[in-house]
Amino acid sequence: MQNTLVYIKLNRISALSEDELLMGGKNTLLFLPISSKIDENEAIRTIKLFSEDCQKTGFHVIAETVFIGSAEETARFLKKIVCKIRYLDCVVLPSTACFDEDPEMLAEVIEFMACEGVLMYKPNKERLEQLRCAYSGISI
Repeated sequence: MQNTLVYIKLNRISALSEDELLMGGKNTLLFLPISSKIDENEAIRTIKLFSEDCQKTGFHVIAETVFIGSAEETARFLKKIVCKIRYLDCVVLPSTACFDEDPEMLAEVIEFMACEGVLMYKPNKERLEQLRCAYSGISI
């Protein structure tokens, strides 16, 4: 049986007022699905680098998550966590590779998020190449 690793960091949002949070637009959960070959410390280092990059591009990172698990476990986890984080506008992930073998499951997750008012955002191909070079540990 494959091991599952979950790392969640909820950031304090003291810099934003409740009105700003309600207006939202970029209140973000960073979600990093990674290969089970990467150790825990490397995974956490990678999400921190990804978080810094996303914050520089204007996202209000309110939560960071690293997840190692199957596509089914990933989908189940994303659905649960999206429902639990207040003021969430989008989920940013560098890759949908964890769903490569099951695109229907990815579509189901995206549809679920849309019903919750949350968008899934993946950087464009050029940005993904930059991320791939910068964070070689990310499984893309």
